[in-house]
Amino acid sequence: MKRLLLSAAVLTCISLAGQSEAAFTIDGDLTDWGVVPFVDWTPDPGIAFEQTNNLNKYNANNYSEPFDFEALYLASDASNQYIGLVSSYPFRPLHWNGSYFEGGDGGDIFLDVWGTSPMTISPHGIVTGLDYAVLIASAVETPGKVVAGTWRDTHYSGGWWPGEGYQGSPHVVDHTKPETLLGWATVAIGVHDYGTVNGQWEDDTYVLEIAIPNSILPSAVRGVHVTQWCGNDSINLIIPAPGAMLLAAIGTALVGGLRARRRAC
Repeated sequence: MKRLLLSAAVLTCISLAGQSEAAFTIDGDLTDWGVVPFVDWTPDPGIAFEQTNNLNKYNANNYSEPFDFEALYLASDASNQYIGLVSSYPFRPLHWNGSYFEGGDGGDIFLDVWGTSPMTISPHGIVTGLDYAVLIASAVETPGKVVAGTWRDTHYSGGWWPGEGYQGSPHVVDHTKPETLLGWATVAIGVHDYGTVNGQWEDDTYVLEIAIPNSILPSAVRGVHVTQWCGNDSINLIIPAPGAMLLAAIGTALVGGLRARRRAC
């Protein structure tokens, strides 16, 4: 019994590690997350992450891998919720060049927090149940506003881009509709040249880092979603419910205990 309780406690500590041991320099570089892009996507312990593994050479000279999301990271501590994202597609706010706004390609960062209806992903890849957004693509000049509002979905259905399941998922905040400003996040966008990866020229790869103060959110982030404007790619990260993680730990511990007992016999 002591062994079982210890295993459950260890898993609980692991699930909370990001809340107690995080603290990153927000500079557009993931070195302090323990990540080496295109070499080792695995972060340090206590950081949740999702790697797409979606290398796709179809029409690679025009789009596909050079415009994909690569990996998404989530951690927290007593002060902030931290998000890291690697994308081969540009991350930049809207910029007025004297004639028109340019930029705004990579998408806003959408959040699901604990205590609300959970985000869901349909079999076709459409994401719903998101609560807040950090303005990146729809920000004007300065990214980082955290808002509650109405989302504008991707509906691009022709041209070079195939009709993926990412169509119909939130892309940016619809600023023509009412929205509530919660506060500001600290944002850094790093641009890196990683050269050729798996035989394809990556050119510029964008590393986005965000620190959202806990004081402006009602609870911790449990899910993150990003979709490119064209629907070419999308990435999601969902933290399992603590109860589900605990049950998994108990099941693992029980199996381990039974195996140990059989070996002892």
